Amino acid sequence: MCLNTVHNRNFVKYVAHDLIENGIDVEVEIYNQEKFLKKLRLKEYDIALYNITVNSIYPLTSLEKVIIGKIVDYELKDTLKPFFHLYEKEKEREKRENIINKIFYLTYSSRYFVPLAHRQTYILKSR
Repeated sequence: MCLNTVHNRNFVKYVAHDLIENGIDVEVEIYNQEKFLKKLRLKEYDIALYNITVNSIYPLTSLEKVIIGKIVDYELKDTLKPFFHLYEKEKEREKRENIINKIFYLTYSSRYFVPLAHRQTYILKSR
C-alpha cells in the first residue's frame, strides 16, 4: 500500500493487525507511488491495498482513472468499456446504479479486489 496519507498509514496498521490476529504473517513494505503502481500492474504481490476514492457525482470518471489509468489491465479495460458507454447514456438512476454495481463486480472478479472499508470523503476548502 502506498502510505502517503495519515489515513492510509492508520488503515494499513488496522489491516495488518487483523491479518496477524487471523494467523497470517504480515510484512509491510514501503514503496513510492511509482514503484507501487508498477508492482500492482504486474500483479507482483500476495496482498496489495489500494485506496480508491470514488466521486459520488462522477463515479465512472473516478473508476476509469483508477482501473484504466493506474492499474492498466487492458483486458479489464476492454470488458468495461461497453458498461461505461451504457452508464453515460442511461438516464434512470436505478439502472445507472445497477451498471455501477456490474462494473465493480467485473473489477473485483478480475483483480481479486476485496473492499475493506467504505467511507465518505469530505473535501474542505475556504471561500
